[in-house]
Amino acid sequence: MAEKQCNLLKNGGGMEQYSTSEQIVGIWVDGKTRYRQEYHGTVSSSGATQVSISVPSIDTLIKYEDAYIDNRGSLSKAYYWSASDYFRTYIENGKLTVNVGSSYPQAPLRYVVIIEYTKQ
Repeated sequence: MAEKQCNLLKNGGGMEQYSTSEQIVGIWVDGKTRYRQEYHGTVSSSGATQVSISVPSIDTLIKYEDAYIDNRGSLSKAYYWSASDYFRTYIENGKLTVNVGSSYPQAPLRYVVIIEYTKQ
């Protein structure tokens, strides 16, 4: 995956950097280095789809944000409507997984997941 970066204005005029590569963003309350990384991609088919991406070994998960936009331009966060109509993301066994239910017809879906964490 090619590295991409985006800078957002923070309160007070500073810049907050988002990147597809791991960035050091500060020190957590336990004194460990705090990291941020963005994952994004496209789920290109309708029906039950799963995308798995390797993530670093996480000690403390500080922030977890996800969202998607479908081919109609609808923007949403993870949701669950029924056993076949859902969009969800989760981290398990060192993998970030993106799941889309089998009855969700608005493919392709573009998604983004941003995590902040400390490492083990």
